[in-house]
Amino acid sequence: MRGATNDDVLMFSGVSAIGSVTSVLYGLAAIILTLTVFGSVSLIYNAFAISVSERTRQFGLLSSVGATAKQLRATVLYEALAVSAVGIPAGLLLGISGIGITFFFIGEKISSLTGLDIPMRLVLSPGALSLSLLLSLLTVLISAFIPSLRASRVSAVEAIRQNTDIKSKKTRTSKITYALFGLPGVLASKHFKRNRKKYRTTVLSLFMSVMLFVSSASFTSYLTVSVEKSFEGVGYDLLYSEFKEGAGGFSAEKLLGSIKSITGVTKATYLQRHYLGCTIDNSILTDEYLQSGTGFLYVEGLEESKSHQYVIVFFLEDAAYKQLLRDNSLDEKKFMNADRPLAIAFDRTTAFNVETERLEDTDMLKSDSCTVSSEYIKSFDDYYFDSEFTDENGQRMCRFVSYKYDYEGEGNTDLILPREEAYVKCDLTVGATLKKRPYFNEVDNNLSLVYPISLASLVLPEEQATATLTFPICTNNHRETDNELSRFLTENGLASGDLFNLAENVEQNRNIVTVIKVFSYGFIVLISLIAAANVFNTISTGIHLRRREFAMLKSVGMSKKGFYRMMNYECLLYGSKALLLGLPASAGVTWIIYKVISDGMDIDFVLPIKAMAIATLSVFAVVFITMLYAMGKIAKDNPIDALKNENL
Repeated sequence: MRGATNDDVLMFSGVSAIGSVTSVLYGLAAIILTLTVFGSVSLIYNAFAISVSERTRQFGLLSSVGATAKQLRATVLYEALAVSAVGIPAGLLLGISGIGITFFFIGEKISSLTGLDIPMRLVLSPGALSLSLLLSLLTVLISAFIPSLRASRVSAVEAIRQNTDIKSKKTRTSKITYALFGLPGVLASKHFKRNRKKYRTTVLSLFMSVMLFVSSASFTSYLTVSVEKSFEGVGYDLLYSEFKEGAGGFSAEKLLGSIKSITGVTKATYLQRHYLGCTIDNSILTDEYLQSGTGFLYVEGLEESKSHQYVIVFFLEDAAYKQLLRDNSLDEKKFMNADRPLAIAFDRTTAFNVETERLEDTDMLKSDSCTVSSEYIKSFDDYYFDSEFTDENGQRMCRFVSYKYDYEGEGNTDLILPREEAYVKCDLTVGATLKKRPYFNEVDNNLSLVYPISLASLVLPEEQATATLTFPICTNNHRETDNELSRFLTENGLASGDLFNLAENVEQNRNIVTVIKVFSYGFIVLISLIAAANVFNTISTGIHLRRREFAMLKSVGMSKKGFYRMMNYECLLYGSKALLLGLPASAGVTWIIYKVISDGMDIDFVLPIKAMAIATLSVFAVVFITMLYAMGKIAKDNPIDALKNENL
């Protein structure tokens, strides 16, 4: 068809008519690519930087016998190419294996997102592999280029003497360092102050590790929240509806107990749900909600200062209602007072704003205390409401049609009443508002009011004659629970056709969340491994290349205990400096991630405190473990042999 578009194909191709969606997708892609490249470059750069720094004397000797700066640079770059020849193919194989294993375990969930019965299979794209190879090679060459420049610019005399590595200037240490760590701590402090290049390299490595881990954790957290918010709906898995008290010999409480005993059920309750047309004074509604126009109904003759909409009134099982009060620190006596019933209002709506192209949260009510006027149609036995019309006298009338209507035209049993007689008016008073909806209250664009079911006959007396109950049910295995509950209902003479498996309908949305979490946490693991390898390589190599220094200290009488005190001080120094720089930087990256996602929806900025705490503990743990490992490797060194070795 001319002018038709395939929206599904465009969506999977990353094309959207909504500009904010496109900007969020490209923004997130830029962030994840930057984090990955930054982590890779930092790891490779540190490896070459340490290698070049510790081979300064070797480069000086080569320079003294005629090696040019170009030849020295070529030496480092050749080493980079040699490493790439082994590392890049190995990395590609591991990457292909990893995605193959991922498809094996969650391929069904990914294929379900397309709505087509097509299994996921691993397909190797020559273009993608070539691009990965090229980017990896480019990353290695860039990482090695800066150290190669440094190696070529040092003069032969300075390189042999190593004047540029260690600054022989007078240094001071604090009395606190001496008091806590003694002479070993003082020696370690002086070493760092005179050898700032190696010190900065190690701290920079730890700093990047902290920033990468916290940033990737924030990315995963925000991405998961945004996806869950986009597909937010009902909070329960199964719904049993249209239950009348006493049906099948069951009371509501007895049936609820039976439902809770079924395999897989984690929580359940029962409630009545009523949709009431309510007139609300605009003065109690927020400006944002009024401007959105969400959920408002046109009513002829309504004053401009008022709005009309459907309000959902829940009458919740008393035990669940009391738990809701406790969870939100609300007074039970106040909200379960039969003399003045008060409602809890869920007044936050989430809807897509066409003008701003964002998924926005909007509060409906300005305050916790207000009253909405409601009018609802009376219930008449054997009749249902059909329509409202104006008669020949200009009076508003309501027509009710009998369920027993004779369709052959005989005995027309319509019930015609003036509007005043057909409607019941009442006031619904709100005593508190909540923003987070409980599992039984699905996301809706209407105001929701919750009362205890024991007060239902006082709040809406006319509605109780025909009221039925619904049972929202949460389960950890919706299919098994659905089958078992269906058998139970059938065996006890209850209608199993009124049992609905809502989890089945939202399975695709849940699969999206699962797939996002798998890839997101896989990204965290990848970044964490890069960071750990970076730290381990930097610290262990640095300690290994200080074997002559340790041999000298051992030769003048430093004990094993003294060595460990010195290492403990170094660990604290490395960790504290890295955290002092890394945590603020990671908070900044978290803010950037938040700003990118907030372009598409309303979300709250949350500092990743848990990730920061894990990073803090991990930094010191990795540093201490690496120190112990490296010290264990050189513990058996002979001081004389180590002092003679010029290649360290």
